[in-house]
Amino acid sequence: MRSKYIGVFALVLLAAFLYVLMQIAMLPLASGDAYPAYSTLRADPRGTKALLESLATLPELRVEQNFQPLPKLKGSKAAVMLLGVSASSTVNWSEGELKMFESIAGDGGRLVIAFLPEPPQSRMRRERPHEEKHVPEISKRWHLTVERYVGDADQVDEAGSMPRETSDYFDVDNGSGWRVLQQNDQDDPTLVERDFGKGQILLLTESYPLSNEGLRADRNAALIAKLAGPSPHIVFDESHLGVSNTGSVGTLIRRYRLTGAFAVMLVLGALFLWKNSTSLMPQAPEVRGIGATGADSQAGLVNLLKRSVPSAQLAQACWQRWKETRALGRPVSQQRIDRAEALIRTAPADNPTAIYRNIQNILTEKT
Repeated sequence: MRSKYIGVFALVLLAAFLYVLMQIAMLPLASGDAYPAYSTLRADPRGTKALLESLATLPELRVEQNFQPLPKLKGSKAAVMLLGVSASSTVNWSEGELKMFESIAGDGGRLVIAFLPEPPQSRMRRERPHEEKHVPEISKRWHLTVERYVGDADQVDEAGSMPRETSDYFDVDNGSGWRVLQQNDQDDPTLVERDFGKGQILLLTESYPLSNEGLRADRNAALIAKLAGPSPHIVFDESHLGVSNTGSVGTLIRRYRLTGAFAVMLVLGALFLWKNSTSLMPQAPEVRGIGATGADSQAGLVNLLKRSVPSAQLAQACWQRWKETRALGRPVSQQRIDRAEALIRTAPADNPTAIYRNIQNILTEKT
């Protein structure tokens, strides 16, 4: 009985351990810490999950996330949000990438690219990293560059903090078609828009209001409405952040929220292993030296006859059975039958084998 309680207690401890282990493993995914900044999968201040869920509550909007390659959104005619893009990466944008952005907007879509905010260091001078280097493709094709204020390194915000302002701004060429929708304190553009085909492309540096912390601290509904535009379909892209649909088991578990079912499967697996490794019933002592014995069909028939027919009546019983079935065999004369019956009446009953042989000789002898 004591061993039974020990086994049950061990099972409970195992289930609790598996549950805690699963919760620890899923905690970064639940809070979103495992995803990049400005991802709609993050629920902490550096994410944009609040923006996604708040827009999804509006019945007139259809809001979804995209985990497929960005070119698949061509022709969707949706407001595509690319949040958390590194501003320094614009220098390396190729002509093919720019054409892909233009194709998303060209069919009537609205592409919004919001850059990661860089903490302002100093407003005394401006950095133009491309002046003495090669001219980036974005400057040649879109006639626009992303510039940055620079200053002393000791003025940088503390690591891990959420910058509320950015040191980036846009430098647009006159007559390039870009419309300035928002400026910073130095009258430098931080939100610009330009038509491409039937749609538009918007570039934003002041992206802090889109974060979870920005929505909580100071919600800027006018900015969000300006970015979304008139389209009833809004797509938050995650593929540019490296969060793509790979078809793995972990992705399916997160998408369909099967963490509870996964925990149940782990517990059932532990129970199956425990059931096949031990038993709640006490084991019977092993018995050695006893082998199974048996008999063939002839011995079984003999034992059955011994229990059913006494030895003294065996010859009479066999003769009676032969008379009932003699029509199935060779015809026998009445004279031989009378001789056999006389033998049964006069012969000693204690030797049925001798009586059987004598009757057989009478019935089979040749005349």
